[in-house]
Amino acid sequence: MDMSPSPRSELAEVLFRLRRTFYVLAAFSGVINLLMLTPAVYMLQVYDRALVSSNVTTLLMLTLLVVGLYVLMALLEVVRSSVLIRVGNRLDMMLNKRIFGAAFERNLRRAGGNPAQALQDLSQVRQFITGNGLFAFFDAPWTPIYLLVTYLIHPLLGLITLIGSLLLVGLAYLTEISTRKPLAEANQASLVSGSFANNNLRNAEVIEAMGMLPAIRQRWFGNYLHILEMQTLASDRAAYINGATRFVRITLQSLILGTGALLAIEGKITPGMMIASSILTGRALAPVEQVIAAWKQLLSSRAAWGRLGALLGDFPAQKPSMPL
Repeated sequence: MDMSPSPRSELAEVLFRLRRTFYVLAAFSGVINLLMLTPAVYMLQVYDRALVSSNVTTLLMLTLLVVGLYVLMALLEVVRSSVLIRVGNRLDMMLNKRIFGAAFERNLRRAGGNPAQALQDLSQVRQFITGNGLFAFFDAPWTPIYLLVTYLIHPLLGLITLIGSLLLVGLAYLTEISTRKPLAEANQASLVSGSFANNNLRNAEVIEAMGMLPAIRQRWFGNYLHILEMQTLASDRAAYINGATRFVRITLQSLILGTGALLAIEGKITPGMMIASSILTGRALAPVEQVIAAWKQLLSSRAAWGRLGALLGDFPAQKPSMPL
């Protein structure tokens, strides 16, 4: 019985082999996000302890401790970025020869198309992995922790932050449904346009001799205009939603600060808690906003990943021949 994995599971197998590295990245992200609580704790201690006691020594020691934690956090972020870059490079090295061979075989069997598209897709995936967009997905699971800490400061502040987070999640979903179709059409049209240009430019001398250049150029230009139209539509929709996202975030942080001031006036929380809750709200919303900002790149990378999976599935790896 053939127990070899299905060709369509090749990409999943590569990710499975990299799982331990992703676990390490998740651990680094966890420590970094815990250290992200440092500004809130610092403000809490400064307003509620150092200022009240007028103790310069306490303020100095707190500041030195916080600076040390910031240095540690910066070093961890550098390490996390370096590890992610090497993950992207390793994934590339695990797949590039296989994808090159599959693209060569497809071009051999099916003349036409853009043979280099598969390698461009691999580059797209690698760039997404090594970019900052992926960090948001490592940081997003920590949003509930920030919400919980804000709730512990005061339930009303936690409720306002939760509502704001849900609004941003709704905007992220709106980004998905409003940009998915135009981006998919733009990607498909780009593939068709690139293939058309590649095939005809190979025969430039024949096209010039037959006087076909104006007609071919006009046909290519029509496809190109469609690409620009779809990309512009997707970018416009994303820009509107990004603007709404920034509005919600800024308004929410001001609302948290105002509500915190009201609670402080009523004696229900301290001034330090008011400042800390504003910082925590910003941290809770930041990953969601980063995901929205990186959504276009995510969709393009997901489409590239799907094309690579289809390519490897259509042209499975050749089994080594048995020696005579």
